[in-house]
Amino acid sequence: MNVAAWCNLVFRLSGAFILTVASISVTLAQSSKEQAAPAQSSPGQAALGCEIPAPFEAITEPDTYARYQLTNVATVADVPQLTAMIAPETQSATASATQSTTASKNPAVILLNMWASWCPSCREELPELAAIASAFSAGMSAGMSAEVSADMSGYIIAANVGDTPAVVAEISAPLHASLAVPIVDNPSVLADLDLAGLPATLVWQTRQGKIYLGMGRLPEPALLKAWLVCLASQE
Repeated sequence: MNVAAWCNLVFRLSGAFILTVASISVTLAQSSKEQAAPAQSSPGQAALGCEIPAPFEAITEPDTYARYQLTNVATVADVPQLTAMIAPETQSATASATQSTTASKNPAVILLNMWASWCPSCREELPELAAIASAFSAGMSAGMSAEVSADMSGYIIAANVGDTPAVVAEISAPLHASLAVPIVDNPSVLADLDLAGLPATLVWQTRQGKIYLGMGRLPEPALLKAWLVCLASQE
């Protein structure tokens, strides 16, 4: 083989090698991008694990759990709607049709929010709680595709502490009727339940006997709603 032929062969082999390396590099780069792309999940999918949102914490210590059991809180707070949840047959004749119907469903999730007119964050939360109460009342898991059936229902109670009926009526007037807004008859309810301040929120997952306590501002409404719907769907 003469020098010209040899040089031509080397040139052709070098070109093929360069093209092969370039092709491999492009393939590797595309693969790397695909692996690095984060998995996309909808808010509903993220909520399916029922991850507890701040400021809520699960109550597990035995004495604290006993204090916050639904039956004890219903007795201490003396809220008719709570009493109706644990003993539907004890409902008073004055209970509204909405409350009676809701209680008869034996809600899977019950939320009790305690508030007062002097607490700014408490008052900010009321429309948000009313919207969630409306969603449960309609039997729909707002923001998710599946319906919440009657036995997967939730009930929201915003119980006022320390205000007069006139003040409570004025504040609650614009709210959706699905939100129960009773007045706590026990003036020492916060001390009796060892609650340091307001707002204070208890959540009961009645099927599994789970209790959650949140002190302070509730989480972002969509997150709270998704969490409650998730709890309500669990057996």
